Amino acid sequence: MAAAVGLAASSFGAVAAHADSSEEPDAATFVTQIVPEALASTAPLNASAEGLEAHVGDVDVAIPYGATEPIQLVSDGAEISVGIDAAVSGASLAVGGHAAAFAHADGDASVVNLNDDGSLRITSVLQSAQSQDSFSYTYTGVDLVLFQDGGVVGYDESGAVQLVVDLPWAFDASGAPVPTWYELDGNVLTQVVDHSSGSFQYPIVADPTNYGGNTMYKNISAAADPAGGDRVSVTVGTYNFSRASDSAIWESYKSLVPSKYEAETMRKQLICHARNIGAVKNPWNLETRRPNVSYADFVLNLCNPN
Repeated sequence: MAAAVGLAASSFGAVAAHADSSEEPDAATFVTQIVPEALASTAPLNASAEGLEAHVGDVDVAIPYGATEPIQLVSDGAEISVGIDAAVSGASLAVGGHAAAFAHADGDASVVNLNDDGSLRITSVLQSAQSQDSFSYTYTGVDLVLFQDGGVVGYDESGAVQLVVDLPWAFDASGAPVPTWYELDGNVLTQVVDHSSGSFQYPIVADPTNYGGNTMYKNISAAADPAGGDRVSVTVGTYNFSRASDSAIWESYKSLVPSKYEAETMRKQLICHARNIGAVKNPWNLETRRPNVSYADFVLNLCNPN
């Protein structure tokens, strides 16, 4: 069973006040009002004969005009399709051409954009207490695994990581977090938004963010450690680890290193760096000689216990 997980509102910065209802803002406007950072750094969408397209670095996203056609995500050699099961209308431009909106049959909507860091964000907008409480996405091109910590990773046929789905989040119009989690049935990933569990203000916005390929780490190399054993140097890029699950952080690493660097002490060192000092230190050094003590001891010793 999937664990209920959510992220605090503070991870997205200040929450803006709800707009005057007389303005009747569209779905994308609701997203920018409730979670300002969700659409703050996005790539522009360009219209083509087939749909809307966006490009950042080596990441390409194609959003079809038709509601029944999946979104195409190409990143780091991975080619992945994501279908929005609830969409009933074709894509329309929003947010000054930086996002696409799909209408649902019940008046809800999905807002799709490519972030500047190469991640594909699909945000659901729940308009009222009568809105559905789950939103499903059908993936092709990867085999999905849902881990106990709520993280989702997609693998290719060889077992290499080809997709990471960040932990889900959901906030109401006041900025209050709404309980949310993932459920997985085959390659259909469903985000459950439990908005009947409390008194929430509408609209509610909720989102899975997708990273194609294995893009957490720019480079991983190993060399002999003068103090004994080996030292693995992990260089990270612009990935926002605050919204990544521990499972995704570890699985992405394991996909790139020999099995001799997969000991439990290496996992704890990696997670410790990602959660605590990774933002101010790059690369991260993981040493095979470090003892496998408790995770708390890793944190107390700046990820390098003796």
